[in-house]
Amino acid sequence: MNLRTFLATALLSLALLACSRNDDDSPQDPNNPNPPGGGGNNPASGDTLSAGWSRQSTGLGGNLADVFFTDSLRGYTCSDMGIFYSGNGGRSWTPVTVPGGSTRPFVNIGAWNGLAVVADLSNELTRTINPGSSVRTAQVATGGGNPSFRDVFFISATHSYAASQQHFWRSADGGVTFDTVHRFASNIPDNAALFFLDANRGWISRLDGLHQTTDGGVTWTRVSNIGGTAGGVHFLPDGQTGFFTVGSFVFKTTDGGSTRIPLSLPGITASQSGLADLYFFDAQNGYVSVQNKIFRTSDGGATWTLVARTAQPLVELHFTDPQHGWACGLNGTMLRFQQP
Repeated sequence: MNLRTFLATALLSLALLACSRNDDDSPQDPNNPNPPGGGGNNPASGDTLSAGWSRQSTGLGGNLADVFFTDSLRGYTCSDMGIFYSGNGGRSWTPVTVPGGSTRPFVNIGAWNGLAVVADLSNELTRTINPGSSVRTAQVATGGGNPSFRDVFFISATHSYAASQQHFWRSADGGVTFDTVHRFASNIPDNAALFFLDANRGWISRLDGLHQTTDGGVTWTRVSNIGGTAGGVHFLPDGQTGFFTVGSFVFKTTDGGSTRIPLSLPGITASQSGLADLYFFDAQNGYVSVQNKIFRTSDGGATWTLVARTAQPLVELHFTDPQHGWACGLNGTMLRFQQP
């Protein structure tokens, strides 16, 4: 299931999500179960949010496919209606001018400081040159035609990577140009998720499993053959401990992905066709978004606490530090997490 198909399917599930709500799975903050303001039930939106979480009134149309902040103030979001920039932590958003028109299937964002490269399901990537304007990169094509870009990942202001249906791409000039450095054996018409620790060590999650590189993407080894919709991938600096999602399944590994431990989320029946995302700060502390809920763990995924439940399904989750985070989803849904 690709992201656009997932978004359409998720719309049909809204009624079921609403009917499944009950008081037993309301988000809880163990340190403050009844927070004054900024938490608890929000009847106007149908959200139930614990302390620190709030809904942002974005005013954006379409289904938000990704959100990516490079610090507590500067960030981007994208949808099938365009690319948008915020310089105030997501409180307001400005459309980014895209040559050729904004209505394209934008799906994922890679960013470094004020620079961003946005993937869409075409044969082009869109690169911002400053907050408020953008320039599209030169068209890149493969022997198979339209590559259909899926994800972008920056490791520095100059070096970034991109994934398409069958190819892995690399840029050494801040995303101005990309060249293919690897061709996978199969053409996967589905999501792909990238994560790199440095110029050499990285992972890509595809429909056919989790792959690892130690030479900057020139060669890849499939370390897990668990297939499904690619979601979040996050590894710690040791290159061994990591977490990744396949569909709505969440896995933990301590050997680079070769073996995996499934992590159970309360009230979630996992499937390979769902979509989940995650973000971890260290081996113990992290978040997972799945369906219309966000969970937090402080023990490496052994136990989870529900911290947010929304009226709309969520598709992406991103943090810049433990005090600042965002999640986005259908019908312009945007959540913001902030703690002093």
